[in-house]
Amino acid sequence: MAYSINGKALGTVTKEKQSKDAQLFEQPIPKNDSSGTYVLDLFGCIKKINLTGIITVAPTTFLNEMNAIIDGDQVPVDYVSDIDGTIKVIMNSFEWDVTEGEVNVLRYSLSLTEAANVS
Repeated sequence: MAYSINGKALGTVTKEKQSKDAQLFEQPIPKNDSSGTYVLDLFGCIKKINLTGIITVAPTTFLNEMNAIIDGDQVPVDYVSDIDGTIKVIMNSFEWDVTEGEVNVLRYSLSLTEAANVS
Protein backbone atom coordinates (compact mmCIF):
# COMPACT_ATOMS: atom_id res chain seq x y z
CA MET A 1 0.00 0.00 0.00
CA ALA A 2 1.30 3.45 -0.84
CA TYR A 3 1.32 6.14 1.83
CA SER A 4 -0.72 9.26 1.07
CA ILE A 5 -2.45 12.20 2.70
CA ASN A 6 -5.47 13.87 1.14
CA GLY A 7 -4.78 11.84 -2.01
CA LYS A 8 -1.20 13.18 -2.29
CA ALA A 9 1.55 10.56 -2.47
CA LEU A 10 4.13 10.71 0.34
CA GLY A 11 6.96 9.01 -1.56
CA THR A 12 9.12 6.69 0.53
CA VAL A 13 8.10 6.75 4.19
CA THR A 14 11.28 5.84 6.07
CA LYS A 15 9.77 5.86 9.56
CA GLU A 16 6.28 5.85 11.05
CA LYS A 17 5.88 6.26 14.80
CA GLN A 18 2.49 6.19 16.51
CA SER A 19 1.31 6.78 20.04
CA LYS A 20 -2.06 6.74 21.75
CA ASP A 21 -2.62 8.68 24.97
CA ALA A 22 -5.65 8.21 27.24
CA GLN A 23 -5.39 11.80 28.58
CA LEU A 24 -6.04 10.61 32.14
CA PHE A 25 -6.52 13.13 34.94
CA GLU A 26 -4.41 11.92 37.88
CA GLN A 27 -4.97 13.36 41.36
CA PRO A 28 -2.85 12.06 44.24
CA ILE A 29 -4.41 12.25 47.68
CA PRO A 30 -2.45 14.31 50.22
CA LYS A 31 -0.60 12.21 52.83
CA ASN A 32 -1.32 8.98 50.88
CA ASP A 33 0.81 6.61 48.87
CA SER A 34 0.29 6.16 45.12
CA SER A 35 -2.20 3.35 45.78
CA GLY A 36 -4.66 6.04 46.93
CA THR A 37 -4.43 8.11 43.74
CA TYR A 38 -7.67 8.99 41.97
CA VAL A 39 -7.54 8.56 38.21
CA LEU A 40 -10.31 10.00 36.08
CA ASP A 41 -10.84 9.06 32.45
CA LEU A 42 -12.71 12.17 31.33
CA PHE A 43 -11.20 13.23 28.05
CA GLY A 44 -10.92 10.24 25.70
CA CYS A 45 -7.87 9.15 23.70
CA ILE A 46 -5.59 11.01 21.32
CA LYS A 47 -3.65 9.19 18.61
CA LYS A 48 -0.49 10.86 17.26
CA ILE A 49 1.31 9.78 14.09
CA ASN A 50 4.81 10.99 13.19
CA LEU A 51 6.27 10.30 9.76
CA THR A 52 9.61 10.89 8.13
CA GLY A 53 10.16 10.33 4.47
CA ILE A 54 11.82 11.21 1.20
CA ILE A 55 10.02 12.24 -1.94
CA THR A 56 11.51 12.75 -5.37
CA VAL A 57 9.38 15.39 -7.07
CA ALA A 58 9.76 19.06 -7.79
CA PRO A 59 9.99 20.45 -4.22
CA THR A 60 7.57 23.31 -4.90
CA THR A 61 4.86 20.87 -5.99
CA PHE A 62 5.06 18.83 -2.77
CA LEU A 63 5.41 21.94 -0.59
CA ASN A 64 2.33 23.51 -2.15
CA GLU A 65 0.33 20.30 -1.59
CA MET A 66 1.34 20.03 2.08
CA ASN A 67 0.89 23.76 2.76
CA ALA A 68 -2.64 23.54 1.36
CA ILE A 69 -3.47 20.88 3.98
CA ILE A 70 -1.93 22.71 6.97
CA ASP A 71 -3.60 26.05 6.27
CA GLY A 72 -5.28 28.06 9.01
CA ASP A 73 -8.69 26.43 8.51
CA GLN A 74 -8.06 22.68 8.60
CA VAL A 75 -10.57 19.94 8.07
CA PRO A 76 -9.77 16.26 8.64
CA VAL A 77 -8.29 14.58 5.55
CA ASP A 78 -7.67 10.95 4.62
CA TYR A 79 -4.34 9.44 5.63
CA VAL A 80 -3.52 6.07 4.08
CA SER A 81 -0.80 3.84 5.54
CA ASP A 82 0.28 0.22 5.74
CA ILE A 83 -0.51 0.20 9.48
CA ASP A 84 -3.91 1.90 9.68
CA GLY A 85 -5.40 1.64 6.22
CA THR A 86 -7.41 4.88 5.81
CA ILE A 87 -8.11 7.18 8.77
CA LYS A 88 -9.01 10.87 9.16
CA VAL A 89 -6.24 13.15 10.44
CA ILE A 90 -5.28 16.78 10.89
CA MET A 91 -1.72 17.97 10.34
CA ASN A 92 0.03 19.45 13.40
CA SER A 93 3.35 20.22 11.77
CA PHE A 94 5.25 19.85 8.53
CA GLU A 95 9.04 20.18 8.30
CA TRP A 96 11.30 19.67 5.32
CA ASP A 97 14.82 20.13 4.06
CA VAL A 98 16.58 20.05 0.72
CA THR A 99 20.25 19.18 0.28
CA GLU A 100 22.26 21.11 -2.28
CA GLY A 101 23.12 18.95 -5.25
CA GLU A 102 20.19 16.55 -4.82
CA VAL A 103 17.83 17.51 -7.62
CA ASN A 104 14.14 17.07 -6.83
CA VAL A 105 14.80 15.24 -3.53
CA LEU A 106 13.01 16.52 -0.46
CA ARG A 107 13.22 15.04 3.06
CA TYR A 108 10.23 15.74 5.28
CA SER A 109 8.55 14.99 8.57
CA LEU A 110 4.86 15.19 9.38
CA SER A 111 3.09 15.21 12.73
CA LEU A 112 -0.55 14.14 12.49
CA THR A 113 -3.43 13.70 14.92
CA GLU A 114 -6.30 11.31 14.24
CA ALA A 115 -9.46 13.41 14.23
CA ALA A 116 -13.04 13.14 13.05
CA ASN A 117 -13.76 16.83 13.48
CA VAL A 118 -12.02 20.16 14.12
CA SER A 119 -13.80 22.92 16.01
